[in-house]
Amino acid sequence: MFEKLNGFKKKVSDLPDQPTLTPIELKAQFDAAPEELRVHLNQIIDDIQKSIADIKQQEDDINAVLLNGWVNGYGQQQARYYKDAVGRVHINGRIKNGSTAEGVTIFKLPSGYRPTDYIYTPIRGGNIFIDTNGDVKLYVVNNADIGIDNVSFRAKG
Repeated sequence: MFEKLNGFKKKVSDLPDQPTLTPIELKAQFDAAPEELRVHLNQIIDDIQKSIADIKQQEDDINAVLLNGWVNGYGQQQARYYKDAVGRVHINGRIKNGSTAEGVTIFKLPSGYRPTDYIYTPIRGGNIFIDTNGDVKLYVVNNADIGIDNVSFRAKG
């Protein structure tokens, strides 16, 4: 993908000072460079279009299996996560009614969705800590409808 065009196959500089080519051969020599460039640019465009199509194919959300008394919050905003085409994991949703013990695990991310290093990020109503073993832990003051939106990080591997 995206190969560099380091030079043209037929170059004017390759011609002798006094070419012995016929006018048709000389014209072909000059016409070759734009055609090589056109072919090369079309290949780059095809590669870019394929990359864009690959990026647009994003996996569906995965509903989190909530632990320690936590349940999905109000409305249709279930606790969920997904990994985008560039390898970032996104966590979203609302939770409520679970244990407020400090550092309680609210759900566990499977292999392939875990961070390479610890993640600690503020959320509305507290903080989320994501361990490299996949534990998503919560530090909150209360357990009334907590938003876990807009948490994202690069997945390990």
